[in-house]
Formats: sequence, structure tokens, C-alpha cells
Amino acid sequence: MSLTIKDLEKLQAQAPDYRMELVNGSITVRVHPVTSRMKRLLE
Repeated sequence: MSLTIKDLEKLQAQAPDYRMELVNGSITVRVHPVTSRMKRLLE
């Protein structure tokens, strides 16, 4: 089953801290989520 851009959008809405992309019908998570603590460290 190939996933669509709509599927990707739904997942991104549920997990906005994750970077995701649709590659050849599969969703790939590119990096670990940025936690609140990490965000403070980066500011």
C-alpha cells in the first residue's frame, strides 16, 4: 500500500515535532523530535 501526501499531512498534524517526508510511497522520519528542553538549549 502506497501512502499519499494526505496521509503524511495527517501524521505531521499528530506529531509536529518530527520531520517526515514521503519517499516512494513510504513515510520516512528524518530526525528525532526536538524536546522542550532541547529547544531551550538552542535559544
